[in-house]
Amino acid sequence: MAIPPVPFYQITLRTKKPPDTVYPRLLGGLGGHIRKRRLEVRMSGQQFAKLIAVDLNTVYKWERNLFAPPMRYMKGILDFLGYDPGWNVTRLSGKEIVAYRSRQKLSQKAFARILHVNVGALRRWERNQRRPPRRIFERLCSLLGERCGN
Repeated sequence: MAIPPVPFYQITLRTKKPPDTVYPRLLGGLGGHIRKRRLEVRMSGQQFAKLIAVDLNTVYKWERNLFAPPMRYMKGILDFLGYDPGWNVTRLSGKEIVAYRSRQKLSQKAFARILHVNVGALRRWERNQRRPPRRIFERLCSLLGERCGN
């Protein structure tokens, strides 16, 4: 007895191509924006470091969001990006808050009182564990003046 032929169906599976693993998955910080743009224009880390006038290791630390670029480099970075990724990305680093507080000879408690926040929140900002909310960020910018890009 003959076995009837099995019908063959043509199936086409469609899915999105996975993103290149070189590109950052999330642009959670300024570093992700820098890396994405640098790769888009096919620029090496060394070339970008030379453009901004910093060390290559500094660029890698920025890209991995290990620390935020100081404000003196922000104009060059934003010019390179071609856009401002927003206030929540270009915020102050904890070191800048500590430096300001030290220059003013203020304790954490006294500076927290000036900002109308609790000391624990200020400590977390200084350790880069948390970021200040917009209203506090704007108050810090007014205290720091030009260092925030004002």
